[in-house]
Amino acid sequence: MRFIGNSGSFEKHRFGLEKNFEKQLYRFSKELFRGGMLVRWAPLLKCELTGEGVQPDCLLVNLEVDEWWVVEVELGGKSKISNMVDQLGKLSRVNYTKHVKDVSNGLKRMGLNPRTAQIKAQILCAENPRFMLIVDENQPEMINAAEERNFVPIIVHCYSNSDGEYRLCLPEEHALTKDPLPEGPPALTLRAPEQGVPRVSNGRWWLQISASSPVTNFGSINVDDGDGSFTGVVDKLGEDGEDIYLVLPIDRKSVLSIIKGNRVGSLIEENKDGHYHLQLGWE
Repeated sequence: MRFIGNSGSFEKHRFGLEKNFEKQLYRFSKELFRGGMLVRWAPLLKCELTGEGVQPDCLLVNLEVDEWWVVEVELGGKSKISNMVDQLGKLSRVNYTKHVKDVSNGLKRMGLNPRTAQIKAQILCAENPRFMLIVDENQPEMINAAEERNFVPIIVHCYSNSDGEYRLCLPEEHALTKDPLPEGPPALTLRAPEQGVPRVSNGRWWLQISASSPVTNFGSINVDDGDGSFTGVVDKLGEDGEDIYLVLPIDRKSVLSIIKGNRVGSLIEENKDGHYHLQLGWE
Protein backbone atom coordinates (compact mmCIF):
# COMPACT_ATOMS: atom_id res chain seq x y z
CA MET A 1 0.00 0.00 0.00
CA ARG A 2 1.24 3.51 -0.86
CA PHE A 3 -0.13 6.91 0.17
CA ILE A 4 0.35 9.87 -2.16
CA GLY A 5 0.02 13.52 -1.13
CA ASN A 6 1.67 16.93 -1.08
CA SER A 7 4.63 15.44 0.79
CA GLY A 8 5.25 12.79 -1.86
CA SER A 9 4.71 9.06 -1.57
CA PHE A 10 4.50 7.32 1.79
CA GLU A 11 5.36 3.63 1.69
CA LYS A 12 5.30 0.94 4.38
CA HIS A 13 8.15 1.40 6.85
CA ARG A 14 9.63 -1.30 9.08
CA PHE A 15 11.69 -0.18 12.06
CA GLY A 16 14.88 -1.98 12.99
CA LEU A 17 14.63 -0.88 16.62
CA GLU A 18 11.57 -0.91 18.86
CA LYS A 19 12.52 2.44 20.40
CA ASN A 20 12.17 4.15 17.02
CA PHE A 21 8.64 2.76 16.65
CA GLU A 22 7.83 3.96 20.16
CA LYS A 23 9.14 7.43 19.29
CA GLN A 24 6.50 7.76 16.56
CA LEU A 25 3.76 6.47 18.88
CA TYR A 26 4.55 9.21 21.39
CA ARG A 27 4.91 11.81 18.67
CA PHE A 28 1.43 11.09 17.32
CA SER A 29 -0.11 9.99 20.63
CA LYS A 30 -2.76 12.74 20.78
CA GLU A 31 -4.10 11.80 17.36
CA LEU A 32 -3.55 8.08 17.88
CA PHE A 33 -5.38 7.96 21.23
CA ARG A 34 -7.99 10.70 20.85
CA GLY A 35 -9.93 9.35 23.82
CA GLY A 36 -6.95 8.88 26.13
CA MET A 37 -3.43 9.89 27.13
CA LEU A 38 -0.27 7.84 26.47
CA VAL A 39 3.15 8.34 28.05
CA ARG A 40 6.43 6.48 28.28
CA TRP A 41 6.28 4.48 31.52
CA ALA A 42 9.00 2.03 32.53
CA PRO A 43 9.14 1.55 36.31
CA LEU A 44 10.79 -1.61 37.58
CA LEU A 45 7.94 -3.93 38.58
CA LYS A 46 8.09 -7.44 39.99
CA CYS A 47 6.42 -10.62 38.77
CA GLU A 48 4.74 -12.12 41.82
CA LEU A 49 5.22 -15.67 40.53
CA THR A 50 8.91 -15.67 39.67
CA GLY A 51 10.18 -12.65 41.58
CA GLU A 52 11.79 -11.36 38.38
CA GLY A 53 11.81 -7.69 37.50
CA VAL A 54 9.84 -6.48 34.49
CA GLN A 55 9.40 -3.09 32.85
CA PRO A 56 6.40 -2.07 30.74
CA ASP A 57 6.67 0.41 27.88
CA CYS A 58 3.74 2.79 28.33
CA LEU A 59 0.94 3.93 30.59
CA LEU A 60 -2.42 4.68 28.97
CA VAL A 61 -5.49 6.19 30.63
CA ASN A 62 -8.81 7.46 29.32
CA LEU A 63 -9.55 11.18 29.41
CA GLU A 64 -11.66 10.76 32.55
CA VAL A 65 -8.66 9.07 34.25
CA ASP A 66 -10.82 6.27 35.65
CA GLU A 67 -9.63 3.43 33.38
CA TRP A 68 -6.01 2.44 32.79
CA TRP A 69 -3.89 0.17 30.64
CA VAL A 70 -0.38 -1.19 30.96
CA VAL A 71 1.04 -1.17 27.44
CA GLU A 72 3.71 -3.29 25.80
CA VAL A 73 5.13 -2.23 22.41
CA GLU A 74 6.60 -4.79 20.02
CA LEU A 75 7.85 -5.03 16.45
CA GLY A 76 6.09 -7.83 14.61
CA GLY A 77 8.02 -11.01 13.86
CA LYS A 78 7.93 -14.72 14.66
CA SER A 79 11.38 -14.55 16.25
CA LYS A 80 10.04 -12.15 18.88
CA ILE A 81 7.12 -14.26 20.07
CA SER A 82 8.94 -16.19 22.81
CA ASN A 83 10.35 -13.08 24.47
CA MET A 84 7.04 -11.27 24.08
CA VAL A 85 5.09 -14.09 25.73
CA ASP A 86 7.51 -14.07 28.67
CA GLN A 87 7.18 -10.29 29.03
CA LEU A 88 3.37 -10.30 28.84
CA GLY A 89 3.16 -13.08 31.40
CA LYS A 90 5.32 -11.18 33.89
CA LEU A 91 3.36 -7.93 33.42
CA SER A 92 0.08 -9.73 34.04
CA ARG A 93 1.38 -11.16 37.35
CA VAL A 94 2.46 -7.87 38.94
CA ASN A 95 0.70 -6.72 42.12
CA TYR A 96 -0.15 -3.21 40.96
CA THR A 97 -1.52 -2.18 44.35
CA LYS A 98 2.15 -1.80 45.35
CA HIS A 99 2.83 0.74 42.59
CA VAL A 100 0.64 3.73 43.41
CA LYS A 101 3.70 6.01 43.37
CA ASP A 102 4.79 4.74 39.95
CA VAL A 103 1.32 5.28 38.48
CA SER A 104 1.15 8.72 40.11
CA ASN A 105 4.46 9.64 38.44
CA GLY A 106 3.04 8.55 35.09
CA LEU A 107 -0.07 10.66 35.60
CA LYS A 108 2.07 13.69 36.48
CA ARG A 109 3.89 13.23 33.17
CA MET A 110 0.48 13.47 31.51
CA GLY A 111 -0.01 16.89 33.08
CA LEU A 112 -2.01 16.16 36.24
CA ASN A 113 -1.01 18.16 39.30
CA PRO A 114 0.73 16.10 42.03
CA ARG A 115 -2.27 16.03 44.40
CA THR A 116 -4.74 14.93 41.72
CA ALA A 117 -2.26 12.41 40.34
CA GLN A 118 -1.83 10.82 43.78
CA ILE A 119 -5.58 10.55 44.38
CA LYS A 120 -6.26 9.17 40.90
CA ALA A 121 -3.39 6.67 41.21
CA GLN A 122 -4.77 5.31 44.49
CA ILE A 123 -8.16 4.78 42.87
CA LEU A 124 -6.73 3.19 39.71
CA CYS A 125 -4.42 0.84 41.61
CA ALA A 126 -7.31 -0.46 43.71
CA GLU A 127 -8.11 -2.64 40.68
CA ASN A 128 -5.87 -4.41 38.20
CA PRO A 129 -5.17 -2.51 35.00
CA ARG A 130 -6.18 -3.66 31.58
CA PHE A 131 -3.40 -4.71 29.23
CA MET A 132 -2.61 -3.70 25.67
CA LEU A 133 -0.09 -4.77 23.05
CA ILE A 134 0.81 -2.29 20.30
CA VAL A 135 2.46 -3.98 17.35
CA ASP A 136 3.50 -2.65 13.93
CA GLU A 137 2.10 -5.47 11.81
CA ASN A 138 -0.63 -8.08 11.91
CA GLN A 139 1.43 -11.10 12.88
CA PRO A 140 -1.23 -13.77 13.71
CA GLU A 141 0.90 -15.77 16.14
CA MET A 142 1.74 -12.65 18.15
CA ILE A 143 -1.86 -11.44 18.13
CA ASN A 144 -3.18 -14.82 19.30
CA ALA A 145 -0.56 -15.11 22.04
CA ALA A 146 -1.45 -11.63 23.30
CA GLU A 147 -5.19 -12.31 23.33
CA GLU A 148 -4.64 -15.59 25.20
CA ARG A 149 -2.97 -13.54 27.96
CA ASN A 150 -5.75 -10.93 28.03
CA PHE A 151 -3.75 -8.28 26.19
CA VAL A 152 -5.81 -6.24 23.71
CA PRO A 153 -3.80 -6.04 20.46
CA ILE A 154 -3.65 -2.73 18.58
CA ILE A 155 -2.02 -2.81 15.16
CA VAL A 156 -0.34 0.44 14.09
CA HIS A 157 1.22 0.51 10.63
CA CYS A 158 3.92 3.07 9.92
CA TYR A 159 4.65 4.74 6.56
CA SER A 160 7.51 7.06 5.57
CA ASN A 161 8.57 9.18 2.60
CA SER A 162 11.96 9.94 1.12
CA ASP A 163 12.32 12.99 3.40
CA GLY A 164 12.12 10.88 6.55
CA GLU A 165 8.59 11.98 7.46
CA TYR A 166 6.31 9.43 9.10
CA ARG A 167 2.60 8.71 9.12
CA LEU A 168 0.69 6.13 11.17
CA CYS A 169 -2.27 4.04 10.06
CA LEU A 170 -4.84 2.23 12.21
CA PRO A 171 -6.53 -0.66 10.38
CA GLU A 172 -9.02 -0.99 13.26
CA GLU A 173 -10.10 1.46 15.94
CA HIS A 174 -10.11 0.91 19.71
CA ALA A 175 -12.39 2.72 22.17
CA LEU A 176 -9.53 5.10 23.07
CA THR A 177 -8.44 5.77 19.47
CA LYS A 178 -11.89 7.08 18.60
CA ASP A 179 -13.11 10.62 19.19
CA PRO A 180 -14.06 11.31 22.84
CA LEU A 181 -17.56 10.18 23.72
CA PRO A 182 -20.24 12.89 23.57
CA GLU A 183 -21.18 14.55 26.82
CA GLY A 184 -24.63 13.98 28.24
CA PRO A 185 -26.59 11.32 30.09
CA PRO A 186 -25.97 7.67 29.18
CA ALA A 187 -28.46 5.78 27.07
CA LEU A 188 -28.67 3.22 29.87
CA THR A 189 -27.14 2.77 33.32
CA LEU A 190 -26.20 -0.80 34.29
CA ARG A 191 -26.08 -1.70 37.96
CA ALA A 192 -26.62 -4.76 40.12
CA PRO A 193 -30.01 -4.89 41.91
CA GLU A 194 -30.05 -3.27 45.35
CA GLN A 195 -32.08 -6.20 46.67
CA GLY A 196 -31.98 -9.82 45.65
CA VAL A 197 -29.50 -11.28 43.20
CA PRO A 198 -28.89 -10.59 39.51
CA ARG A 199 -30.86 -12.76 37.12
CA VAL A 200 -28.18 -14.95 35.55
CA SER A 201 -28.87 -17.97 33.37
CA ASN A 202 -26.73 -19.95 30.91
CA GLY A 203 -23.83 -17.53 31.16
CA ARG A 204 -26.02 -14.50 30.49
CA TRP A 205 -27.17 -11.63 32.69
CA TRP A 206 -30.80 -10.70 32.12
CA LEU A 207 -31.13 -7.04 33.06
CA GLN A 208 -34.68 -5.68 32.94
CA ILE A 209 -34.78 -2.26 31.29
CA SER A 210 -37.38 0.42 30.64
CA ALA A 211 -39.29 0.55 27.36
CA SER A 212 -38.24 4.20 27.09
CA SER A 213 -34.54 3.36 26.74
CA PRO A 214 -33.20 3.97 23.21
CA VAL A 215 -31.54 0.57 23.46
CA THR A 216 -34.97 -1.00 22.90
CA ASN A 217 -34.97 0.30 19.33
CA PHE A 218 -32.67 -2.58 18.41
CA GLY A 219 -32.87 -6.34 18.49
CA SER A 220 -29.21 -6.39 19.50
CA ILE A 221 -26.49 -3.85 20.19
CA ASN A 222 -22.72 -3.82 19.74
CA VAL A 223 -20.88 -2.94 22.95
CA ASP A 224 -17.23 -1.86 23.19
CA ASP A 225 -15.90 -2.12 26.75
CA GLY A 226 -12.28 -1.22 26.01
CA ASP A 227 -11.21 -4.87 25.93
CA GLY A 228 -13.00 -5.52 22.67
CA SER A 229 -16.57 -5.70 21.41
CA PHE A 230 -19.44 -8.02 22.21
CA THR A 231 -23.15 -8.32 21.50
CA GLY A 232 -25.99 -7.50 23.84
CA VAL A 233 -29.40 -8.90 22.93
CA VAL A 234 -32.62 -7.00 23.57
CA ASP A 235 -35.30 -9.58 24.46
CA LYS A 236 -38.98 -8.68 24.82
CA LEU A 237 -41.04 -11.13 26.87
CA GLY A 238 -44.69 -11.36 27.85
CA GLU A 239 -47.78 -11.43 25.67
CA ASP A 240 -47.32 -7.84 24.57
CA GLY A 241 -43.56 -7.68 25.00
CA GLU A 242 -43.97 -5.49 28.06
CA ASP A 243 -41.05 -7.13 29.92
CA ILE A 244 -37.85 -6.01 28.22
CA TYR A 245 -34.40 -7.36 29.05
CA LEU A 246 -30.90 -6.53 27.92
CA VAL A 247 -29.05 -9.85 27.85
CA LEU A 248 -25.28 -9.60 28.36
CA PRO A 249 -22.52 -12.25 28.54
CA ILE A 250 -21.02 -12.64 32.01
CA ASP A 251 -17.66 -13.83 30.69
CA ARG A 252 -16.80 -10.18 30.06
CA LYS A 253 -14.80 -8.69 32.95
CA SER A 254 -16.70 -5.43 32.63
CA VAL A 255 -20.09 -7.10 32.92
CA LEU A 256 -18.98 -9.32 35.79
CA SER A 257 -17.70 -6.34 37.77
CA ILE A 258 -21.15 -4.74 37.46
CA ILE A 259 -22.97 -7.91 38.50
CA LYS A 260 -20.78 -8.18 41.60
CA GLY A 261 -21.69 -4.63 42.53
CA ASN A 262 -18.09 -3.41 42.23
CA ARG A 263 -18.81 -0.93 39.44
CA VAL A 264 -21.67 0.83 37.68
CA GLY A 265 -21.80 0.79 33.89
CA SER A 266 -22.89 3.56 31.55
CA LEU A 267 -23.84 2.73 27.98
CA ILE A 268 -22.84 5.71 25.84
CA GLU A 269 -24.23 5.83 22.32
CA GLU A 270 -21.48 6.02 19.70
CA ASN A 271 -23.80 6.27 16.72
CA LYS A 272 -27.42 5.67 15.74
CA ASP A 273 -26.75 2.16 14.44
CA GLY A 274 -26.75 0.36 17.79
CA HIS A 275 -23.09 0.85 18.70
CA TYR A 276 -22.39 1.70 22.34
CA HIS A 277 -19.39 2.17 24.61
CA LEU A 278 -19.56 0.66 28.10
CA GLN A 279 -17.87 2.98 30.57
CA LEU A 280 -17.33 1.76 34.15
CA GLY A 281 -17.58 4.04 37.15
CA TRP A 282 -18.49 4.20 40.79
CA GLU A 283 -21.68 5.35 42.47
